[in-house]
Amino acid sequence: MGVQQPLEVRREDQVRLIAYGTGLRGSGYPNAAATIELLRQMPDWHVVDCVDWLPEDIHLWRTASGSWIGRGRVAAALILRGLFQALRIQFTRHTRQTFAYVPYPSLFVLYWLSWMPRRWRQRVIADAYISVWDSMFCDRRRDQSGSPASRFLRHIEARALRSADSVLVDTEANAHKMVMDFGLDPERVHSVPLAVVEAPFLGIPPRRNAATGRVRVLFIGTMIPLHGIEVVLEAVHALRHEPRIEFRLIGNGQMGSQVEHALRESGNTRVTWLREWQPLDVMVQEIAEADICLGVFGGSNKAARVLPFKLYMYFAAGRPVISQGELSLPAGVPYPPIVPVDPCDPGALPAAILQLLDEMERGQARGHLLRNYFREWISARQLAAAWRQLCSKRGVGK
Repeated sequence: MGVQQPLEVRREDQVRLIAYGTGLRGSGYPNAAATIELLRQMPDWHVVDCVDWLPEDIHLWRTASGSWIGRGRVAAALILRGLFQALRIQFTRHTRQTFAYVPYPSLFVLYWLSWMPRRWRQRVIADAYISVWDSMFCDRRRDQSGSPASRFLRHIEARALRSADSVLVDTEANAHKMVMDFGLDPERVHSVPLAVVEAPFLGIPPRRNAATGRVRVLFIGTMIPLHGIEVVLEAVHALRHEPRIEFRLIGNGQMGSQVEHALRESGNTRVTWLREWQPLDVMVQEIAEADICLGVFGGSNKAARVLPFKLYMYFAAGRPVISQGELSLPAGVPYPPIVPVDPCDPGALPAAILQLLDEMERGQARGHLLRNYFREWISARQLAAAWRQLCSKRGVGK
């Protein structure tokens, strides 16, 4: 994730960034840790990591789909940790060139800061990524957005995000939704690329044996409606008599039992399912051994507003990608060279897989287009440029 910068910068010219908050990390949430590491490599920035990192096996989707008691315990822990981190931000002496960066889920810190008068409040860049309220109450096909608990959390998140000087999200569609849902100032909401540990994926060599061997189709996801796992399972069933194709699924989640039942009933014996989320090195190996990678197929709501981490990984690895055609991107980023399909058409995904199979057998390759796209538009270089622009707008940075 190296970024070419001048070799020597005077200390007084450096931008100082201190990362606070209660952060998620690991292969499921690489953005904050990878962002901090990227900015550390820029010699005209001085970055200090004071984040209270949660264990890598913590996944919010498990909490969101768990019991109210489990949700309450996690929320209480995040609220108390957030209070401590907010006090650290507010009572640590900062210079004019210092920014506080609060990673996702930032609302547990921002809410406490929101009670401080703005003229005394430290400047904060908050990673909102996706809305906690939206994830807890509006998606996963169990819309409870009208419940008292939903209205309360929406009020809390709105107040919290309005306290930040800048709010970072991953796509333009999510930026618009944050503004509409929480009454944010559009000038303070910025869509920037996500950060991934990109070097291992960029180091994956082209896949060359697909034309002579069995083609592996890989799906990585948390088995929730957002990812459109039902569409993938329909393709598994439809291609059960195609001996050239094998499927590999990685992940588990809300729909795990339905996936298990569907695979039993599919009649396709060329399917492997790794039910637990895998560490980074396993993800790299799995993508390296894949010929075709599947994105999201959740339709026109939340799935159309995101460009998930797995697509960044697929693109960097140079693997052909099939995903739904309706998607959103960071500001200024053009549409990617994926194979788009309509998730409402049950025959679209099987047809796209067979199309790519035929292209491979004719010696045609799409992967290099996606790797070039990644480098040009959504790599660490573009994220670093976005941070520079963000801070230079505020009178600091280079």
